[in-house]
Amino acid sequence: MERNNLLHLCTTEGIHGLQLICLDTVVSAQYDLGYNNLNEDDHYLLDKSKEELLSEPIEVVRGWLCEILIARGDFASARLESLQDRGEVNHVLPSLTATQMQKYNDWRQVCLTQRTDDCD
Repeated sequence: MERNNLLHLCTTEGIHGLQLICLDTVVSAQYDLGYNNLNEDDHYLLDKSKEELLSEPIEVVRGWLCEILIARGDFASARLESLQDRGEVNHVLPSLTATQMQKYNDWRQVCLTQRTDDCD
């Protein structure tokens, strides 16, 4: 059961926690790049703070990620993200770094605590 919780715990939107942490990391990397490789016409993509963006529904975050990847000219990554958004990529668990795993475990613990509280 513990293994299943670790690997398959999902948000209320049905997003696996591991995917959520990976998405957070990719979004953070785009914000870290700032305006590098962005035309001035595309600077609006960074008008919203990372925290504001990540509080949006997952579809909005993934849409933004596709837009900024295309704006930076990374068409292959944008295509892969759009396929993942539509669920057309085979289910493969991502490999996480130690930092990502810690974030995931923190997120997982909060989710499991909330589920236990809801059952009481």
